Amino acid sequence: MENFRRIALKLYTYLRSLVVDRDKRLVLISALLFSAGFAPLPFGFLAYISLIPLIIAAADKGFKRGFQLGYLFGFEISWFALHWVANVTLLGTLGMVVLHSLYYAGMYGVFCFLYRRGNAFIVSLPFVWVAMEFLRTMTQFAFPWVNIGYTQSYYLPLIQSCDIWGDIGLSFWIVLINLLLYAVWRFRRKPVRVVAPALLVVLLFVAAFVYDDDSKEYDTDIKVGLLQGHFPLKIKWDRSKREYNFRVYDSLSRAASEEQVDLIIWPETAAPMYLRHEPRYYSWVRSLAIELQSHLLVGTLVFEKDSDERKRYFNGCYQFTPYGLTQDPYKKIELVPFSERVPYADYFPLIKKIQLGQSDFSSGDSLMLFEHPKGRYACLICFELAFSDLVRQFVNRGAEFFVTITNDTWFGKTMGPYQHMQMAPFRAIENRVWIARSANSGFSFTTDPYGRKYARSDLEVRTIVYGQIGRVGEKTFFTEHGMWLPLICLWATFLFLLSGIVVKIVRN
Repeated sequence: MENFRRIALKLYTYLRSLVVDRDKRLVLISALLFSAGFAPLPFGFLAYISLIPLIIAAADKGFKRGFQLGYLFGFEISWFALHWVANVTLLGTLGMVVLHSLYYAGMYGVFCFLYRRGNAFIVSLPFVWVAMEFLRTMTQFAFPWVNIGYTQSYYLPLIQSCDIWGDIGLSFWIVLINLLLYAVWRFRRKPVRVVAPALLVVLLFVAAFVYDDDSKEYDTDIKVGLLQGHFPLKIKWDRSKREYNFRVYDSLSRAASEEQVDLIIWPETAAPMYLRHEPRYYSWVRSLAIELQSHLLVGTLVFEKDSDERKRYFNGCYQFTPYGLTQDPYKKIELVPFSERVPYADYFPLIKKIQLGQSDFSSGDSLMLFEHPKGRYACLICFELAFSDLVRQFVNRGAEFFVTITNDTWFGKTMGPYQHMQMAPFRAIENRVWIARSANSGFSFTTDPYGRKYARSDLEVRTIVYGQIGRVGEKTFFTEHGMWLPLICLWATFLFLLSGIVVKIVRN
């Protein structure tokens, strides 16, 4: 009862502060506009004005106040846009929210520090923002799920430039438009000063539409069968239901084989066990591949011992050939913080004792490709679809098409499956590759190099999705040069900070 009173008091204090604190009201408006742009909500256009209240609130703020307001902004969008993470792990969600908000706190604190040094520093915002999104991908705390560029996922003509600078470049473009529209609002009573920023906004949109080209035709000679088993979690991980689980996927695989597919794809952990160490079920899948004379990609768990005889566990997948052979498994590289592991627990063993409902997986260390008669392909497991540079590295290693497998059942009927689904077009456009996506419970589909989705399944249905995909053509500028824009933004942020410090010293 006492804890309830404390929570109620904090909530009352926060709501009261919205009445008396103008800055907090502006931050809340920004957080609401920002969050409304993410799937399945069809309000991505709000992203172009979502940061204007933040810019207004930044006037005359120092780093400390900016850090506080930035943390509040991050905290609010974490709950508005990422509340579905609680379906996976409630305690882990708290850890995610606390740390995720720090990125926005640092970004906004730096921007406020610079803006206070002089109005000219307002131009630093797109650079500081992109630097923040980039840094958010570089540690074991990585969670690049709500990059502002993803708000444009329903507007394919506007996101084709991702093949130059990735989705993070689209973030730069959106923040820049926010800045220009803020200038239009600020100088609304001075028509002469409004012309330049308004014209630049128009030119930015015109450039995007001019760059768009959906007239290309793509060769498709690879037929895939995407199995969507739709197993609720309480059945999926019930050891007594394993026989039933395998019989369902056996039946779906046979049905897919009758359609003469080139590759049958089971979703993430469709075999909910350490398959290689379960002789009966391993033999079952191997025999199925031989009988059907098909290639089967099977999501499962992987167990190994390292050179020091320490046990290591991975989220992974195997490919079975028509001859019953398997390569080494692919082991998931990018793990969900506070869900699949506690960040940096390998370096600080005591952290492993913190129980947030997480698994204890290790991270894979190999960009392994599967060999197939129709081409070499890479498999992205669930969360890895959010990492544009990882996909780019696979293409440069020789991946000709992509498979992504996931178990979005964890998210239920929330925003989560929709947000995850809408990342696939970005990865396809960035490298102009085909992607086949198999989910345990929605959404399964294929994506072409333009970002169009085909034969999309529904949530929570048992089905097979058939799709035709092709191989990568010429490498894009983004594929070859990668994260060139974020690196520029990092250096620009450093130079802005250096200039801001010099200005502060001179004035003092």
